[in-house]
Amino acid sequence: MERQVLYFCPQHECCVCERKTQDAGGLLFRCGTCSNSYCEDCLPVDEDIVEIGEQLPAFEELNYGPINQAYYIKCPPGSKEASAVELMDQALSGNEPATAWTKL
Repeated sequence: MERQVLYFCPQHECCVCERKTQDAGGLLFRCGTCSNSYCEDCLPVDEDIVEIGEQLPAFEELNYGPINQAYYIKCPPGSKEASAVELMDQALSGNEPATAWTKL
């Protein structure tokens, strides 16, 4: 039997303090343009962060509903990581996800 490879998505923990969603009060602010997520305590308030809302437009097009554990933002300009949608597409297609994902 072939062993299944599992990956950990970085958007399920704060990129600053590494608290998981449940440990961060049940909500993370997930960037829609990179793999960063922030808990409320670590969310940069001095930065040019743009609020997207409870749902990413790309996820709406795929008929994914909003989830209670995420509020989407856009990090300041200059982030060069793959977007959340690109990371999910890579994982679902069976391709090796971007390096932001951790192999378990």
